[in-house]
Amino acid sequence: MVKGRGADAGEVTWHATVAYAVLGAISLGLVALFGGQLTSFLDAPHAAAYVPVMALALYIRGSRRCRSAC
Repeated sequence: MVKGRGADAGEVTWHATVAYAVLGAISLGLVALFGGQLTSFLDAPHAAAYVPVMALALYIRGSRRCRSAC
């Protein structure tokens, strides 16, 4: 994770945390939207029902890791 240095340490850490959260939400949102179309390539047609839940679980896990490291 990011730890700022100097007088602007809090601001640097804040911006890095927000960027991490936003990019994570966008990427996992895309996986939740288009992940169902990819399951046919993996020969798992019924796995599409679990993709959005898995994306949400990964986002929550990542946000908890960020809070503990920041």
